[in-house]
This record gives sequence, C-alpha cells and structure tokens, in this order.
Amino acid sequence: MSIRLASSGKNVCATCGPHCCIPMPPSAVQEKRITLDATLERELYALCRTRGLTLNTVMQGLWGMMLSIASGQQDVVFGAPVSGRFGQIEGSINMLVCSSNTLPVRVRFDTQRPLLEQLAAHQNRQISSRDCLGLAEIQQLAGAGTLFDTLLVVENYPDNQTLLDANAKVRCDAIHNRGYTHYPLTLLVLPGEQLTLLMEYRACVTDADRLAERLLLLLQQLVTTPDLPLTQWRLQTLAEQSLLEWVNNTGVQLENETLQQAIAQQAARTPDALALCDVEHQLSYREMQRQATLLADRLIEAGVMPGDIVAVALPRSVRLSIALTAILQAGAAWLPLDIGYPDERLAYMVDVHDRGW
Repeated sequence: MSIRLASSGKNVCATCGPHCCIPMPPSAVQEKRITLDATLERELYALCRTRGLTLNTVMQGLWGMMLSIASGQQDVVFGAPVSGRFGQIEGSINMLVCSSNTLPVRVRFDTQRPLLEQLAAHQNRQISSRDCLGLAEIQQLAGAGTLFDTLLVVENYPDNQTLLDANAKVRCDAIHNRGYTHYPLTLLVLPGEQLTLLMEYRACVTDADRLAERLLLLLQQLVTTPDLPLTQWRLQTLAEQSLLEWVNNTGVQLENETLQQAIAQQAARTPDALALCDVEHQLSYREMQRQATLLADRLIEAGVMPGDIVAVALPRSVRLSIALTAILQAGAAWLPLDIGYPDERLAYMVDVHDRGW
C-alpha cells in the first residue's frame, strides 16, 4: 500500500505494516534500560552538532536500521510522536489542549552511502513537511489500520534544573517516566544528566536483549566511523557472530587418499561385507570392485582419459554407484543427467560441458 506522511504530498511507504513483531493478545509491558557511558554520550552529541543533525534525527536513523535488519527491508516505517503544531490552524490560539500526534515516519536506506549523509536529507524532508493530518486520517487514506508496530519517542523537555532547585518556592523533587506503550515495541530516548535509552516491549518481542545489544552496537559504529558506507557496517551481535563461526566451522581433517583408494582399502578389509543394495541387487565389496574395474577398463578402451567428463544417465541404483566408481577409477569426472529432464535440456547440459571444458 502507499501512504503519505502528514499532508506533505509525499508517499510514505509502498509496503507499510509490522516489521518485527508477531501479533499477539495484549500483555504486560516490560522494560529494558540502556545507559550510555559518558564518552559515548559526549561523542554522540558532538557528532550531532558537527553534522547539523538533531538527536531525534540520528535516533530515527538508528531505529530504522534496527527495523531494517529485523525485517530484511531497506524501506521501513515506524511511529513517532510529534508535539506542537507548525501549520496555521484556525482557532489554535484559543485551544487549551495537549497538541501531540503520532505520525508514521519512513526511512529508506541506500547501503552504498554513509548513514549520516542520508539522515541529512531525511531531516530536510521532515522540516519541509506539514502536519495537518493526524494518524487516524493517514490510516484512512492508506486503507489499513496498522501502518507500523514500533514507536520511537525522543523526549525533548526544557531544562529541568530550575524545577529541581531546592531553594525554589515551588520545586519538583523528581521526574519519572510512567507512560507505558500501546505498541509491541517502543524505544524512549531520555536526555538528562545521562542519556538513557528505555525499551518498552510486550510478550510478542522475545529477543529484547539482542535488540538492545544491536542498537548499542549500531550507535557505537556510527560514532566511531560516521562516514563508513552501510555495506561495511557490522550488523551481527557478538552472540550472532559466534553462532555463525560455529556453524561454518566445518573443516575436517581428511586422510591423504582418494575416494577410489578408500573403497579399495575397505574392500580389502571386508571383501564379503555388504557394499551396495537396492530393490534388485545386492553386492559385496569384492563384487562391487570387480564390476567397477571391468567397467573402468571398458571406458578406457572406449577412449576415456584422465580429466575427461563422462555423462551418466541412470536412476539411483546399484548400477549408478558402479558407474560412478568406474569413472573415478578411469581418472575421469562424471556429469549426472536427470533422466526425467526433457531431451533438449539434457542435450544442452552435455553441449555446455563439452564447450566449457
């Protein structure tokens, strides 16, 4: 589907909808708090200042990358609350209301470019957009009730030091956030004496720890290598990297011998043991070796030389195993042909190998 952000006249997303959560009945909200160390926080704010980006824009980029990794899409949409009204609305001067709205935010990624370069354009698009439509109206225009399943909230409260002043006549002892999310997954960015990222999530989000670790990983990479193209970013967490390393650790120490040598050695050790069996035939290792050797001799007499390719068109059977063993004994390689293929396809496969070898 296609939607437009507010009333800017621009399409928001061609495939809007949930990105990383499985729909489930409402459940209790859980929290995961991520506290940035002082050095990382300082470098993040410095990066925002030098690149002319707001903290909100940078966090939208990082949250969008999180959803992109989770969904496998380079075009993602999430919700973000907007406070205040930038457009001219008749009678707004007389309104005593909380002027806040939740709007869909679209982020599209070009993996060949650095993230900050793309966020500069993203910020300019947001500044130029208007805010005359609410979420309900956007959903109605889009023709769907669910445009996103995650929310990003970047708090931007004014300086609270005056409220916390112990000598003030009216003072506030403490400020706590207790606004639980209506969405399966929400990230709150809470500036203060120390920048805090608070992840609120429901039962359908089963990997909150991994999401938090990946978010911190992306943030650290953005600060340390801001001009690195996205294709060169490390997206896997340490646990995921360890899993990939373990899965791909398939190296096995092999004996210094060929397959036909191994078969010959096994035939010498257990000549009468069962080697091959199908619905029609049963062969011992001795008989298997004898028949394979006879066929190998016939192939050599027919002109097969080491390095040649011999086409084999046989169903899975004892005869197929004998044929493959004989080809190896002749020093050749085999080209398996599926006899269920059309004749034209089989002829093409043979022709390609004849020309390519």
